[in-house]
Amino acid sequence: MKKIILTVLALGLFFTTYAQTASDLKSKFTGNLENFLGDINKNLPDSAVSGGTWSDAYIGQLIGLPPHFGIGVSCGFSRFPIQSLMDAAEQVGASIDTPGWLGKDSIPAINPAVELRIGGFMLPFDAGMRFSMLSLKNFFNLDIKYLSFSFDARYAIIQETVILPDLIVGLGWYYVSGDINYDFNADSLADKAGFTIPASANKTEKLSVDFKTNVFEARVQLSKSLLIFTPYLGLTGYYAMSESSYDIVDESKTLKDSYFGSRIYGGLSFNITFIKLDLSGSYNFITGNWGGNIGARFQL
Repeated sequence: MKKIILTVLALGLFFTTYAQTASDLKSKFTGNLENFLGDINKNLPDSAVSGGTWSDAYIGQLIGLPPHFGIGVSCGFSRFPIQSLMDAAEQVGASIDTPGWLGKDSIPAINPAVELRIGGFMLPFDAGMRFSMLSLKNFFNLDIKYLSFSFDARYAIIQETVILPDLIVGLGWYYVSGDINYDFNADSLADKAGFTIPASANKTEKLSVDFKTNVFEARVQLSKSLLIFTPYLGLTGYYAMSESSYDIVDESKTLKDSYFGSRIYGGLSFNITFIKLDLSGSYNFITGNWGGNIGARFQL
């Protein structure tokens, strides 16, 4: 009788310990995923505003000879930390590559776009629009889809003369949405992350991460045309409202955050008649992220 009681107690202790261990593993894994949502919400605004700046602080009036407008393409990028996602992958024996030149914990958030800017009328202002869509397969082991668009308007406080530069103040709205997908090994999720995997023929379970952000930015920028070059420098402040969520097996989580930020940017364009080639860089004082942009446009 004593042996039976001891056996039952031992089995109870075993299953209790096993259940606790599985719960701890799952909490650690999902905790890393929740941290990743926080990283997305904090750093996504940097990707939203990468690019979208033209060397000319003010392009002139639409109504005139010639009318002032421009259209072009650009490709911006910013540093995007993924250490928390890498920690979750490492727990179950998987790995996510990074390029290294951005740091071991980061990948580039790429933002190619079509841009249009038109001059104002009567008052010295101009307005711009930007649209971007991207789909990447196996981008550093991740599948990424990305959509963004923006609108901004700038008012010229000082218009360029032989001596004076253009100086503007402006307001902009930027929107980004998309998703990140990564396939985990189903057996590893069960053994090393404590998930109960539904019976199926699938050998993988998909992690799906959705994200979006709205960024409202104010800026000041100056520029000066010097022969075939136009150097420029700007400073911005922004308020961002971000939301992201993850879904994997039977677990899901949504996180909403709001952030204030500030960044400095600058660069120059090479001007060849009506064609302008633009190079710029930026740095965010709050997140520590940096990025760059290259663009080409036709501009009158």
